[in-house]
Amino acid sequence: MIKIWNNDTTASHEVYLELVRSEAGEVETGRQLEERFTLAQAADTGSDEGAEEMSSREFRVESQPYRVRVRVGAPPARDAEYSHYHFRPCAADTPNVLERIHVLLVRENETVGPEIRWVQPC
Repeated sequence: MIKIWNNDTTASHEVYLELVRSEAGEVETGRQLEERFTLAQAADTGSDEGAEEMSSREFRVESQPYRVRVRVGAPPARDAEYSHYHFRPCAADTPNVLERIHVLLVRENETVGPEIRWVQPC
C-alpha cells in the first residue's frame, strides 16, 4: 500500500505518482501505476468526517520492489524534478503483514515549495 498525505496547511497540491517495477528495463514496460490527482490543503480538511480522504490518497499494489516517483505541481517541461524512493518489501517472511510506504508533503518554509518525505514503517 502507498499512501500520500498533504500536510501542507498553506496550499492544495497537484500530485503525480508513478510506480515502476524495479527489475523492468524500461519505464513503459515496468509501470504498475500512474496517477495524477489533487490533495486538499491540510487546513481545509478540519476534523469533519471524510477530511483525511480529501488531503490523502491511498493505492494498493502487489508487494514487490518498485521505484516510486512523485512530483508536486502541474506538469512542467520534460526535465521536471521528481522525488523518488526505491521500495523493497521488508516482511517477506510474514505474508499477512501489509507492506506500506508513506509519502508526506510538508511545507516548513513559506517561501519554498513542499518537501517530499518518504517513510517505510517496517
